[in-house]
Amino acid sequence: MTMKKVILFIPFLFLSFSGKAQIVYITNNQFAADVIVYETNNQFAADWIIYKTDNQFAAGEGIWYFTNNQFAADMTIYFTNNQFAADMIIYRTNNQFAAGKQ
Repeated sequence: MTMKKVILFIPFLFLSFSGKAQIVYITNNQFAADVIVYETNNQFAADWIIYKTDNQFAAGEGIWYFTNNQFAADMTIYFTNNQFAADMIIYRTNNQFAAGKQ
């Protein structure tokens, strides 16, 4: 891989996992998901603390807006009951200011 390709690829990695993609679609097919998510009741075991918003334009890092339109979503997720099969462990909060990456 040339240096130019590496430089172009590195920002893509940060955009993919930085948490900026916060308009979320839930799928029932784990193979169609971008991220497999496990929801925990222990905020200290979570990778992300998530706040659910009803305002699409308020979505941001850790603030998720759930859409029914798969094509309008930045990220498609699948909820699993197996913590060890998850790519991401989340904890939902009622405080939007507590939301973000742990």
